[in-house]
Amino acid sequence: MNGHDFTLEQNTEARMMLAVARRGLAGAINDAENGIGHLSCDDPKIMEQVRAHWRRLYDTYMNADALLSDLESCARHLTDGDKWEPNPIA
Repeated sequence: MNGHDFTLEQNTEARMMLAVARRGLAGAINDAENGIGHLSCDDPKIMEQVRAHWRRLYDTYMNADALLSDLESCARHLTDGDKWEPNPIA
């Protein structure tokens, strides 16, 4: 198509897909939290191990969410024609 901005289209699609990925990741972590909340065991050592796994999983989720958020920000800036600076925390 004449005059069609394929770069804008690609960056817009990337931004939308990254937003969907963040929502999916949040849904998955919510499902995991609910599943872990239903675990029951009389052995405190096992439950402590479960809590340790949950903390590791949640920390990993927070890191992944920060990275996806930064990539989404990149796509937004590229779509808008702005300069993007990576988030040093992500």
